[in-house]
Amino acid sequence: MKAAIQWARIQAEPLGYDPQRILLHGSSAGARLAAQAFVTPGDSWFQGPDVWPDVADDAAGLIGFYGYYDGDTLEAERYYGGLPDTGDRPATRRWVHADSVSQAVNATGPVLLFHGDVDGLISIAQTERFGAALAESGVDVTTFIVTDGDHAFDGRLGDLTTDTGADAAAEVATWLDERFPA
Repeated sequence: MKAAIQWARIQAEPLGYDPQRILLHGSSAGARLAAQAFVTPGDSWFQGPDVWPDVADDAAGLIGFYGYYDGDTLEAERYYGGLPDTGDRPATRRWVHADSVSQAVNATGPVLLFHGDVDGLISIAQTERFGAALAESGVDVTTFIVTDGDHAFDGRLGDLTTDTGADAAAEVATWLDERFPA
């Protein structure tokens, strides 16, 4: 994620867009990763061979759909090397750095969050906690709770945009127009 943000920043001039208007978007695990990148600008813990050392990795805003923002994952062993309470120091550090809720104070712009109220995969509490942490940090955050919305309420296999997804897209367009006018 960090390298992708940096690449977009490097390509802004040749492609003719403003590098200060780079926004992140993700759904489910993608929302988790986008949020993690969004609340850790310039965090040296994320430095590695795939990032540019002298290119900023901050983004101007975040749009997240039904994400899990406290670092929780369905594949803890794969992503972190274990659960946070195993006593394994490297795994515990990975969990800490993946917790966007606790790092919300570092957000670099406005945030738009969506979550269905009957999501059977990721608890709505994830979005509520992240939204509350952002608001407590003074971040401009808008949260939409979708009535009768399950996980992936905005599109399903064979039906890439549901009516609810079209409604969400209209909300995204309005939010973008208000916060990032042309």
